Amino acid sequence: MVDQLTHLDLLPPRVSEPLPAFVRSFDAVSDVVPVGRAPQPVALGRRTTIALWLLIAVGIGSCLALFVMLQAPAGCSGLACSIATYGGHPLLMLVFAAVGTTALLGLAAFTRGLTRASARALRLLVPAAGLTLASVTGVVAVLVTGMVIVLVALLAVVVTCAFFADHS
Repeated sequence: MVDQLTHLDLLPPRVSEPLPAFVRSFDAVSDVVPVGRAPQPVALGRRTTIALWLLIAVGIGSCLALFVMLQAPAGCSGLACSIATYGGHPLLMLVFAAVGTTALLGLAAFTRGLTRASARALRLLVPAAGLTLASVTGVVAVLVTGMVIVLVALLAVVVTCAFFADHS
């Protein structure tokens, strides 16, 4: 095996010295998670905290909407429902939204309302936020599409009224 890796002799020797300061300045992980000492909580930005709380609110709303959708006798049908539930899987989306939102709410209790997070909390916070975001994306897409359609219709009415008001 060593005979096959003859190019390893061309590599520079390993250096056990710490990296120079200019190289360490590009290390973003050590800025967030201290190395070599007990992990200290870091402050999360105001925008991050607001975004996480909005994600929790949207997750709770999606859970309620998906629960009502599952309780309806007609169930879920149509293009909008198919988009919102990723092809007609409302129970799967409900489970994902509930798990992610519950995890975010649980982390809020241990992170001072999602304002400070230790390395362990960050390791849980990112997947929980990702799971919640992934589960509510379909519902949000349907809501945004509906709002765009309403705004375009409203704009068409205003332009039509303005046109006839000028020509009467």
